[in-house]
Amino acid sequence: MADEATQDVPEQVEAQASVEAQEPEVSEDSEAHAEGESEGTDWKAEARKWESRAKENKTAADELERLRAEKEELAGKVSEFQAREERAGWAREVATSAGVPVELIRGETREEMEAHAESLKAFASSLPRGPVVGAQGKTGQVKVADPKREAVQNLFGNKD
Repeated sequence: MADEATQDVPEQVEAQASVEAQEPEVSEDSEAHAEGESEGTDWKAEARKWESRAKENKTAADELERLRAEKEELAGKVSEFQAREERAGWAREVATSAGVPVELIRGETREEMEAHAESLKAFASSLPRGPVVGAQGKTGQVKVADPKREAVQNLFGNKD
């Protein structure tokens, strides 16, 4: 057993030596060197650098917020225009099917527009019709009584 104990001791010494080899040695020179680096750092310059970066970030964040708000506003306008165009399409369809002018159609939904068109159609059919004018669009000849003209026509026999 004594031999085993002596064999274990060298293995422990070797293990401890390998652990010490892995740990970096900190000497007074390296500590002084680290302090020299920290003393060489211009903290005011670093602070100014980070302050300017913070200002740039703040400016960029403000710009981003402004763009997001503008995007939301424009999206609202687009949806408003789409809704308006959709209502105009409904009005054209309803006016065509009901036989009433599209300018007279009112309502926010298709059902409201259809109900309004039907009420206009019923109102228009209840109105009395005016007299029918024959030869609509043709103009008649107006004869003006001119004594000189009549005298010339009687002399030469020209009749208009």
